[in-house]
Amino acid sequence: MTAGYAFGQLQRALRHAGADSARAAGWRAVLDGMADGTLIVGSRTPVADTPAWVTLEVLHGGFATGRYLAEAPLRQDEAEVLDAAHLPGTTDRERLNLYYLTDAGQAVLRDALATGTYRVDSPSTPRS
Repeated sequence: MTAGYAFGQLQRALRHAGADSARAAGWRAVLDGMADGTLIVGSRTPVADTPAWVTLEVLHGGFATGRYLAEAPLRQDEAEVLDAAHLPGTTDRERLNLYYLTDAGQAVLRDALATGTYRVDSPSTPRS
């Protein structure tokens, strides 16, 4: 598939939703990814260096934006954990996940499991 379709969708988003809309941002991400080679349209694994099992944000027509659905911004309680942890990582979400692999993080998880004080959210059902 060519960039022509994606460009047309960007133009449509700009006309109907505006330059600052999420729709326009999504189509810009598609075109940027196509241009720099990080998105391979039509591939089972369209985002470079991303396993097939990762759930991607997908726009109309099946175009992946390159954004992972689990790449949600941190909640306040998660940000507080990171403020105290000072761990390496390229994103806040990665740093948070790495925290829960430490001894301290494992203790928090074991306690939550033992007391039943945990909640499992999925990207499609954000926490309110």
